[in-house]
Amino acid sequence: MLFSIPAGLCADRLGRTPVFLGGFAVLGLIYSLLLFMPAIGPLTLAGCLLLLGLYYAGTEGVLMAMVSAAVPAEMRTTGIAILATAIALGKLGSSLLFGWIWSAFGVWYGIVTFGMILLAVLLVAGISLRVIDRKYSHA
Repeated sequence: MLFSIPAGLCADRLGRTPVFLGGFAVLGLIYSLLLFMPAIGPLTLAGCLLLLGLYYAGTEGVLMAMVSAAVPAEMRTTGIAILATAIALGKLGSSLLFGWIWSAFGVWYGIVTFGMILLAVLLVAGISLRVIDRKYSHA
């Protein structure tokens, strides 16, 4: 919540795509911290929670702004609702998958798997969003 307005200001100044992808890069940083820390103390936990807030601030609101610019006005609310539903279902599915990997193979495998998926998706999204951002940057 504390980072939402600064993230919005950055998105207005730098563009939505860099802030959006930067938010997911912060998520990758969280994965790295969790993966390479021998133990999670209160200070590390607080830092990860702050980074998680930065991730949400850089992705949730910015994505809605991107969708608002891309969806025609007469379908905007429906488009945002469909996107929010898809995101919620994606989070449910990824949580179940992460939990299964953790239970079956251990937390290290879950973090590495999701880190690799995140890296691949960031590369594809970075390329795809450059085209989309140019098309809708006027909105």
